Amino acid sequence: MAFLLLIVSAAAQSPNDITSLLEKGDTDGALAKIDAALKTKPNDQNLLTQKIRVLVIKKQYAETELLAGRLLAHNPKNKIALNARGVAKRDGKKDHAGALADFDKALAIDPEYPQASYNRALTLFYGKLGKKSEALDAFSYAIEINSENATARSLRGRLYNEFGRYKLALLDLNKALSINKALPAYADRAYAGLLLYVTGERSLLPEVAKDVDVALQADSSNGTALAIRALVKVTRSDNVGAVADAQKALQIDANNYLAHIANGYVKDSNKDIVGAFNDFEAAFKIVPNNIWAMEEYLKAAERAKETYPKAEAAYREQFARKIKNSRDKVELLKLALEDEPWDYEAYSRLDNTWTDLYRLLRKTDEKALNPPEQAAEMKAIRNYWYGLHAKMPKNVCVALTK
Repeated sequence: MAFLLLIVSAAAQSPNDITSLLEKGDTDGALAKIDAALKTKPNDQNLLTQKIRVLVIKKQYAETELLAGRLLAHNPKNKIALNARGVAKRDGKKDHAGALADFDKALAIDPEYPQASYNRALTLFYGKLGKKSEALDAFSYAIEINSENATARSLRGRLYNEFGRYKLALLDLNKALSINKALPAYADRAYAGLLLYVTGERSLLPEVAKDVDVALQADSSNGTALAIRALVKVTRSDNVGAVADAQKALQIDANNYLAHIANGYVKDSNKDIVGAFNDFEAAFKIVPNNIWAMEEYLKAAERAKETYPKAEAAYREQFARKIKNSRDKVELLKLALEDEPWDYEAYSRLDNTWTDLYRLLRKTDEKALNPPEQAAEMKAIRNYWYGLHAKMPKNVCVALTK
């Protein structure tokens, strides 16, 4: 993992030479210079602090911990030694909890210490400590301190993807790759672009295709990139190529939901509705809260329900779930509207969502001209708007006539 380096002036014989060597990547030469200077000044704290930085870069973690102990015995508030010891614990011993404690101590001394804030975020992320939202907040803090930290931005982008916040992910990943084109973040950016494409941003597909090609040139076994390329091929009617990529992705990771979705699309286009249902079901089981996977599973179940009992049961279950989710969304939008009655967009959001629910309820009994659930919902809609009008006549009238 990257350890950000910030060289400070030290009372060494040739500080500029040491800095120059480090900038060139000659850590052996820099360490030799520091050790030579320490022969005449063995307790020079600036020289020892420079040395601990070099030891971390060279991944000499045992020596790093020993030297950190020596520096901290002299000065318990040496933030550089605390940060270095944290890296040694994390990367050398996989002691993420111990590392986190050291980074927290360093930040208690200097809340805007870039290296410690970044390393703290990395430790939460890779050590899987606490909630993912804590890692997200930690990366945001590190970026606030150093907005040019490309790796922090790329990892925050990955977390945004996991939270389904694809627009924010794309912003972070675009910025990260503009700072450092060599970052292994192209598959993450392709994923954000793909999920936005699915929601209607069709212009993103060419960029998605470019990003997966770059990702696969760097690592041909990147399962996420393979599955995304499979889906790109589906959009181009290259079913043979799509299946080949999807199968490779599943060999790498059997829980790659994107690969199952790609296979489902191909089977559906080949009129294999049962096979398509099984693949969409597999995708849904891997990511049950993913709206895209949920929608495709429901549609596949609806197509197969007449000939496949398992699909019929799944359709009933998922359709009921969709109605519940829609009702929950209506209730949340009601609360939002009543909290901000002058936000006229809130009226439109509620009206549109409720209209979608009303149309959805038509399918509860397609043989009936006016299904009971749909009729009851229309009554609830009218009662709500008339009731709100009685309480806030100006607000509701403006919204309805806007």
